[in-house]
Amino acid sequence: NNGSLSTSENYIYNAKGKIRSSITTNSKNETLQTDNFYASDNEMTSSPFALELKNKNMINNPLQTQTYKGGNKISDQINIYDKSAATSNLLSLKNVYAAKFPNSL
Repeated sequence: NNGSLSTSENYIYNAKGKIRSSITTNSKNETLQTDNFYASDNEMTSSPFALELKNKNMINNPLQTQTYKGGNKISDQINIYDKSAATSNLLSLKNVYAAKFPNSL
């Protein structure tokens, strides 16, 4: 190694053209992978309000984001939506839950 540093970044897109995964590799060949799950993704069908978010085309923001370093999960974030009197019956982001591992959500 001549002391040079490099980083490469690769992206994988879902059927809707959203970034499904981004994979960053540094000059030490260490990888950081971030996986995004959207309301329109099959993995999110059981998530509360996923179908309604999809039907309203509210699919730009991930419902869940998981980050891995060297294949080990290091963080997880889940966005929770609500539609109630508190939101004037409008579908709105209510809570964001995040955990750094080895903890869990």
